[in-house]
Amino acid sequence: MKIKGRDPKEIALSLLKRSDCSVQVAAVLSDKRGTYAWGWNSSGPSGFGECAEAAAFKRANYKRIPGSVIWIAGRRRKSKNPVTSKPCAFCWQLVKNCAYIMYMDNKGDWITLRGESF
Repeated sequence: MKIKGRDPKEIALSLLKRSDCSVQVAAVLSDKRGTYAWGWNSSGPSGFGECAEAAAFKRANYKRIPGSVIWIAGRRRKSKNPVTSKPCAFCWQLVKNCAYIMYMDNKGDWITLRGESF
């Protein structure tokens, strides 16, 4: 997938189709240089599930995470209706070092949270 110069929201929405879960979630991590790391939810390597945020952080350069922005989108696989894609308790620990957390609500609107504020 060619992503250079694309909007992170657009990338997150296009990655949703890669998830085979009934609730599809995708995350895109954008650093200050405009470099992206991305992931989507799946059954994971252990078979017990992996969050989209965790998958994106595995691909990221850890030195560039402070000051980055994470975009998280979600939808139901069958109906394609948006779902609130706020990070779970485990993923809050990952995303709290980002400058901003952008997630989609169940209306398809993007909500902005400031990192370190929760």
